[in-house]
Amino acid sequence: MRRARTVRQDRDQGSILILTIGFVVIAMLLVFAVVDASAVFLDRRDLASAADGTALAAAQQVDTDAVYAQGASGDLPLDPAAVQRTVAGYVAREFPPAQYPGWNFRADTGAHSVTVTATRVVRLPVYGTVTVAASATASDRS
Repeated sequence: MRRARTVRQDRDQGSILILTIGFVVIAMLLVFAVVDASAVFLDRRDLASAADGTALAAAQQVDTDAVYAQGASGDLPLDPAAVQRTVAGYVAREFPPAQYPGWNFRADTGAHSVTVTATRVVRLPVYGTVTVAASATASDRS
């Protein structure tokens, strides 16, 4: 009987090591995925905040000539040229390229609202790069 028991112990030897290595690999992949997802979430939150502030600043650029000519009833018309100048100035002042490399802002001006879209390429700690985007819309209502 001793011989059968010895053979069985030899076959099972090392199987726990393989199982442990497998679990460690799965755990490491999960940790890497969480780290990368957190990096994307934080960068997108920063971009959303930046786009929101930029849109709010741009939405204050009322077309004064149109207001004086037609009056200030309802939604106020925006001056597209002033909106673009404000976006460029706000971005240069608040998000200088030296401190925020790769941040891109685009402003689309409607008759009474501004939509600012901010994008950037995020270098993830583990899996490479991904492009993150956020947008915000603001309007100037009387």
